[in-house]
Amino acid sequence: MACTEEEFLEILGTEVFIDMNKLIAVSRHGIPERVRSEVWKYLLGVSKNDKSEEERVRKQQLQDYKEIDKNDSEITKKIRNHLKRYQINSKESRGKVDLQSVENRNKIENIIISYINYNNDIEYNFGMLAILGPFMCTLQTESDIFYCYVAMMKKIEENLAQDSLTSKLSRFMMYFRSVIPELSS
Repeated sequence: MACTEEEFLEILGTEVFIDMNKLIAVSRHGIPERVRSEVWKYLLGVSKNDKSEEERVRKQQLQDYKEIDKNDSEITKKIRNHLKRYQINSKESRGKVDLQSVENRNKIENIIISYINYNNDIEYNFGMLAILGPFMCTLQTESDIFYCYVAMMKKIEENLAQDSLTSKLSRFMMYFRSVIPELSS
């Protein structure tokens, strides 16, 4: 049974520590849209469950993200070409994020290039856009999107070497469809 927004707010509203076991348990049945961005940050480890550290960690993440190099003209060209194809191939299913807006394109380019520069042993791949999509729809700030994306990529990184990207993306989408069906439709 899915929990209500109020139940999530009660868990998130604690003064000192977020009960991660409880948050994980209630998240298994879906996360209401209004609290989804906050819950994802905790579930992915971007926000720490110790609220006394929250502001310091957030400022540090923002500063660290600003310092990552976001320039690579070769990768930028590839991303733009893939975004054009991605927009054309999936127009009817992409209501929340306008991939043609300059602001969103720049955000996507910055995040992907930052991720590649953050992990020097990773090369750009079209599948990165599909994994980034749900974070673009849900989170507001570029640094939050980046750190959630990094955390998600770390969680699936070991499988990228063992499985094909296609099978990895299909499992990822299956997971999203089961956890957040309204986002995938």
